[in-house]
Amino acid sequence: MVFNMFGALGVLLATQSPGDLDYRCRDNLRSWFVGRVTQQTALDKMKPLLSDARVDVSARIPGQEAGEFHLLQDGRVTAFKRDVPLLHAEQVPESEILKLARRRPRDAAR
Repeated sequence: MVFNMFGALGVLLATQSPGDLDYRCRDNLRSWFVGRVTQQTALDKMKPLLSDARVDVSARIPGQEAGEFHLLQDGRVTAFKRDVPLLHAEQVPESEILKLARRRPRDAAR
């Protein structure tokens, strides 16, 4: 999902295996919404991500219910629950992503 607000471009990546994201990619991601992860292998792969948090949430993640998440951002951890989806998710074709990326900031309001 691509966001183009206030002249900035943001990307939302959604995966069921965050530990499988390349480490160089993970270093460029600033915010993580982590839902329930129950497989130990996946949790082990997430250790570098979780180690940046000031609070250890690794024991809480496997027991989260549907709609429960932890926001990990700049070392902070915020637990929250959402009953209604926060975003309407839809796939964006690559051609549309490239078109949005080429737009100048002043064009963003159009």
